Amino acid sequence: MFNKDLFEYDEINHLGYYEGKLIPSVTQLLEMLFPLNDDIPSDRLQKASEKGTEIHNKIAQLNEVFRDCTDEEYEQLLKDAIEYALKSGMQELIDYVSLLKAYKLIPYASEKMVFLLDEKQDIICYGTLDFIAKAKETIKFGENTLFEKGEYYLFDFKTTSIFATEKTSWQTMIYKLAFEQGNPISINKNFGIWLRDGIKIMPLHSLGPKITLEVLKKLRVTYDIRRID
Repeated sequence: MFNKDLFEYDEINHLGYYEGKLIPSVTQLLEMLFPLNDDIPSDRLQKASEKGTEIHNKIAQLNEVFRDCTDEEYEQLLKDAIEYALKSGMQELIDYVSLLKAYKLIPYASEKMVFLLDEKQDIICYGTLDFIAKAKETIKFGENTLFEKGEYYLFDFKTTSIFATEKTSWQTMIYKLAFEQGNPISINKNFGIWLRDGIKIMPLHSLGPKITLEVLKKLRVTYDIRRID
């Protein structure tokens, strides 16, 4: 039976341990399915990573302002967020607040660590989801409902030059499943938020929890074998 209090995260080396045993992250397991392109220079990858981290951190700080806010407080907090984003001069942050305003989304959780467990409640992997929001109003796009009032939605931010739909679909489905295992809230849909030359909401594939769990269990076995070898 998994006990969150026994999990330790080494922030310096970005490594997670459970009862002293090294545990893979969601990113590490997905790299087996979607290997990184070796042709990209390491310094370019590092620069992109640092920029992405800066954007993530700014958004996470802004989201904290909305924690546990009421409907009445939301409008004023949104105005404050717009002012903060404009003063920051960071275009990605301005675009993000514009998205909250346009789609009436209330930040619920940000940069939250989650743990994916198997049927025996043993840990498979861990990860940090970017953002969960609650829809303040129902928003339609043509005949389709994009967001439904009162429902929760999971988002993953990307700042890359190319949006990797397949990988991000897997990533968000794992986060969704892990979050729902440890929380009483159900996630309606997953989306990508592409912060590159503006902001775009990217619809993602819907992967079932059963197949997601089975694939991740097999990837974990492969990960452990490679570590032994």
